[in-house]
Amino acid sequence: GSWFAKQYAQEPVPTLNELLNLLKKLKININLEIKPTLGKEAETAEKSIEILKKFWPIAESPPMISTQSEICLRVVHKIAPELC
Repeated sequence: GSWFAKQYAQEPVPTLNELLNLLKKLKININLEIKPTLGKEAETAEKSIEILKKFWPIAESPPMISTQSEICLRVVHKIAPELC
């Protein structure tokens, strides 16, 4: 964040779990965009959905899942069809 202002230098990037907890607290829904590294599409989608299912109230606030990776979309559809 130092490119924006010096006060944000060394500011850590929140984990997905931390972000989900903050969004729940603020009552804001999420569009989880999965941006995998080439060759890690399935692994990234699986882990992202695992965290989402564990920490997000899906039944009361269904998230939106987006990605430009067809592999990620196929994995999400297979392991969490309720999110598609």
